[in-house]
Amino acid sequence: MKLVLELSIREYCKSKQLSEGLIDRVVGHVFDILQNANDKRAERALKDLANSSPEGKKAVEFALNQKRLAQKAADYGVEANLADLRKKWGS
Repeated sequence: MKLVLELSIREYCKSKQLSEGLIDRVVGHVFDILQNANDKRAERALKDLANSSPEGKKAVEFALNQKRLAQKAADYGVEANLADLRKKWGS
């Protein structure tokens, strides 16, 4: 990947088209790669924890359920879901 980046930068420099657009694309691409790697690492860690013991499995299920609730709240609007959670948990 380093070679590809170096060649791309040289090409743009030669043609005097080096701009923020190139830098933005490169940084965005690297960010996406790192985010995907982190997601895979987290998924493996959760699987290992779930396989370690019954308590680990319950903890993973709870964490995934909380993640789903947070995503659902983001999808449907924070205010409405916060009201529902307050009713459910009584606070």
